[in-house]
Amino acid sequence: MDQESRAFLGFDSAAMPLAERFDAYHALYAPGADAMATGPDFTVAMRGWRLDRALLYDRRLADVAHVRDGSRASRDGLDHFTLTLVLQGEFHVDIGDGFRRVSPGDILMIDMLRPMRNHAPAAHVLTLSLARSGLIAATGSAEGWHGHIVPRERGFLLADHIASLARHGALLSPASLMAIGRVTVDLLGVALTPSPWRESLDHDRMHAERRDRVRAFIAERLPDPALGPDMLVARFGLSRATLYRDFGPWGGLARYIRDQRLERLRERLSTGDPRPIGEIAESVGLEHEGRASDSFRKRFGQRPGAYRRMIVRETSLDGVNRRMDEWQAELR
Repeated sequence: MDQESRAFLGFDSAAMPLAERFDAYHALYAPGADAMATGPDFTVAMRGWRLDRALLYDRRLADVAHVRDGSRASRDGLDHFTLTLVLQGEFHVDIGDGFRRVSPGDILMIDMLRPMRNHAPAAHVLTLSLARSGLIAATGSAEGWHGHIVPRERGFLLADHIASLARHGALLSPASLMAIGRVTVDLLGVALTPSPWRESLDHDRMHAERRDRVRAFIAERLPDPALGPDMLVARFGLSRATLYRDFGPWGGLARYIRDQRLERLRERLSTGDPRPIGEIAESVGLEHEGRASDSFRKRFGQRPGAYRRMIVRETSLDGVNRRMDEWQAELR
């Protein structure tokens, strides 16, 4: 499977008929905020990558604003944070106390559970959407960061890291992205806390590193039908109790492995794998086609065959919108 097609999306309003540009972008961005054209030069060019429980968008914006009001923030289920690094141009944000400019080199933090407005007369920005658990791992708390601006002199290492991900992130394997995710959290901790390696945070960091080593191994061995607690106990020298505790946030180890296999099946179907569904399911470690189909429907709302038919019928823009929705759901 092509890694970039699995984890990449692109949108460019300039490639569309003038009358369709704003409506297409409004639909694309609808899961997170209401987009508005604020001038005659409205344009948006965006590239996006899926990382490990994180999303990265490289956006060039002109005459565009986004509004996320209180009612939307309380009802749509998005609860992650966004870190927006301004590379150049003008980008402004309002979290209820008036618009402030985010200068090039600074990083803006937004809590998606809280309302906000932003406005970009002309800007080039990189936005990293990060699961709330990532911020908690970095700082010990998710409170008090909404609207916080990390200045260039404090966040330069994190900014360099985000910029490097924008250049190279689409080329990394799923297992590699888990290690990169830990680096992201560590650099966020450096940028936000005077002493990021306090004892409690250090303990949490060690716990997360251990769990992510196991997750990386699972990602590499998903097709193996023997993958399970016995293999992981032997490979990592951990007790079953530790494994089950580590994977409690995902509903337990068995559920985590099953859900990862179902996600891998969905990825294969979304990239046009022509093989019979049963053969694809077996190739990702799901041995019984009927049970795999039932589990797929429970997780994603439709059976694999219906999902495949939807993919075949959709336009390229439909595909971008679908991936955006699917990726956002992974941050919850």
